[in-house]
Amino acid sequence: MLAEDLPQQLQAFRNALIAGDLVGAAQVVHAIRGSASFCRLGELSFAATALEESLQKSRAEESLVAVFEARIEDVLAMLDNDNE
Repeated sequence: MLAEDLPQQLQAFRNALIAGDLVGAAQVVHAIRGSASFCRLGELSFAATALEESLQKSRAEESLVAVFEARIEDVLAMLDNDNE
């Protein structure tokens, strides 16, 4: 289920950032953080927590966004390798 939802959530996050909707972006990050915690994906959970805190302060720090997106890509690659 995570493999299906994560790409859509990542796109929703990016769309919210493009629109300047930091509240919406934070909501998506929060949902991803919950999924990451549930699935015990510590690095993604940690990156999501840091980014969510930044977004709640009305800041989208580029370095935190980059790390968050990289951790998502890592998880997607891992899931893709598991399906092969």
